[in-house]
Formats: sequence, structure tokens, C-alpha cells
Amino acid sequence: MGFRRSLMFLMLDYGLIKRKLALNEEALQRLMPYKDLTIEQAASDFITQAVVERVFEKVITRGIDINRHILAEIGSHLEAPRKN
Repeated sequence: MGFRRSLMFLMLDYGLIKRKLALNEEALQRLMPYKDLTIEQAASDFITQAVVERVFEKVITRGIDINRHILAEIGSHLEAPRKN
């Protein structure tokens, strides 16, 4: 069975993926009030910078979590490399 065909049998936790994507969408929506700030403006205000950085950190972490989940499932379906 080829790799592409084996993807059909992945046992992904779609609920987890959807929840994390929904949280990311919500977090990015909350950043909309900051969208017109320049980097200099955001950096000049400690609270604004901290808020924006933390929201991006959480969004990136959730993205990494989703990717790790997918890669772990793909890895469980791959054959171990053959030793010569």
C-alpha cells in the first residue's frame, strides 16, 4: 500500500484539531484591535507588546501541537528503515 493510500487510515483526533484551530481563530480575532499598529508602536507599549507576543506564542504552540499529533499518527504507519 502506498503512502498516499495509507493516509486514509490515519486515526487522527479531529476533535482535538478542530478545537485547537477554533482557539487559534478566536485568539487571532482578539488581536484585530492591534492590526493597524506598527511594530514600533506595539513595541513602545509594554502591555501591548506582551499581549501580542503571548497570543502569537499560544497560536504557534497550538499549531505545533496539531502538527505533532499528525506526524505521530503518520509515523505509527510507516515501516521502520531497513538495515543493510
